[in-house]
Amino acid sequence: MNLTIDEQGHPEDQFGQRNQPYDGEADPVLIIRANNEKRVFEQHGLVWPSPPVVPNPDDPKPGEEPVLTALTPSTAVVGSADLTMVVSGINFTPKSVIYFNGGAEPTVWIGPEEVSTGVKPSLADGPGQFPVWVQQGSYVTPSLNFEFTAVPEARTVKDDDDDAPRSKKK
Repeated sequence: MNLTIDEQGHPEDQFGQRNQPYDGEADPVLIIRANNEKRVFEQHGLVWPSPPVVPNPDDPKPGEEPVLTALTPSTAVVGSADLTMVVSGINFTPKSVIYFNGGAEPTVWIGPEEVSTGVKPSLADGPGQFPVWVQQGSYVTPSLNFEFTAVPEARTVKDDDDDAPRSKKK
């Protein structure tokens, strides 16, 4: 392989002639010839020829991307019993994976319009909204939020017939 660059970093052509001087506007280019194949490099990497694209076999075909439409339920009270959340939408496959707050969850494929996973309000640190999305191959759906709500506070009320206070949940 012959690599020819002048002292200012300008590539020279095959006859040793300096190419156009660098004008300071465009990125400088490095041209390398190997086995009569011209490869062009910019400051930031290979431009031509580009490396082959290897498709992910789990990627959906164009027009068949999964779409997330609803979470059921979409809320739970912090500390309550664990539950199954059903994610509704279209174009789900057995390779679709539910992500909850950034973590992949064990996902059950119910059919092309539903997948599900377990949610554990019993382990939630506190109230808040947490993103849920579905990934299939390298395709990721826009997210919907699942919300953990605070435990309702007990309040004291008086019965008109009795002067003793009682506890009542909101």
